[in-house]
Amino acid sequence: MLLYILKVALLFTTAIASLRMMGKSTLAQVTPHDLMAIVIIAALATNPILVNEVGKTLLAIVLVTAIHILFAKMTLYKRTNHWILGEPTILVKHGKMIRENLAKSEMSVSELMATIRSEGFPDIRYVQYAILEPTGSISVLPQEDMYPVTPKDLGVTKTYRGMALSLVVDGHIQHK
Repeated sequence: MLLYILKVALLFTTAIASLRMMGKSTLAQVTPHDLMAIVIIAALATNPILVNEVGKTLLAIVLVTAIHILFAKMTLYKRTNHWILGEPTILVKHGKMIRENLAKSEMSVSELMATIRSEGFPDIRYVQYAILEPTGSISVLPQEDMYPVTPKDLGVTKTYRGMALSLVVDGHIQHK
């Protein structure tokens, strides 16, 4: 039984390491080949776990859940967070692309430009920073003069409106 537990833990850890090696963009911008790689890794990792005994199958589910929770807890610590999730990568700095970082991140110029345009910036010169986050998403920070005007910028005071709450949920009136 201990050997089985170690096998499940090893396969789970190896599958995560494989996904990390494929790069951050694999999970954020799933292309057909990225999706197939993820599915195949999952199938390869689960194939040795699949058995005919219900007890071992339940043990595998509990074990994978426990390992997942352990990995989630480990991301709370700087040293292990770096190993599990990685670090942000600057792709654009002061309106200029950093091509070396694009290559390391396995992201094409057209993918980056599409993301920047989808964030509302038609020209890369309007972007102060574009950062590929460890989660695979891209944060686009505009140049200082490109931020939208706020009431605070105009010196206008606004009254607090509070938070919107649902009055009716699933057909029941919320009295509290």
